[in-house]
This record gives sequence, C-alpha cells and structure tokens, in this order.
Amino acid sequence: MFKVGLYTLGCKVSSYETEAVAEAFERVRAIIREKGAVSSDDIGMDQKVAWPWGATRVSRAALESMWMTGELTINHKD
Repeated sequence: MFKVGLYTLGCKVSSYETEAVAEAFERVRAIIREKGAVSSDDIGMDQKVAWPWGATRVSRAALESMWMTGELTINHKD
C-alpha cells in the first residue's frame, strides 16, 4: 500500500473512501494519457464514496484530489 495526500477539507473521510480514491489514481492517469483532457463523466468510475461535500463518484474525488495536490490542472469547464 502507498500513501498519498488526499484533499479532504479537514473533514473526516473514512480510510475506505481514502483508499478507494487513492487506488483510482493510476487508472485515472492511464485514461488521461490515452484520451487527454477528461471529465469525471469520461472516466466511468461510478462507485460512490463519502467525501467532504457529500457522496460523490470515485472519479470526481480522484480528479479533485489530483488537482488539489498539483498533479492536474483544469483545462476548461463545461
């Protein structure tokens, strides 16, 4: 197992949710390498996790965490 810094707004997020999002990072990176700029809808990870703002898809939580740690930038917003 590896440790990553996840964006949690100082709120409690269970270790299950944190691990689920961390495990999604490599898949998200592979999809971005293949497709370029993507949204959480393009990734297809529909499993829900509890996140500081409420239940959300793993894909959204992973992208948000990667953005907050500086790994990703926002290309555009629809």
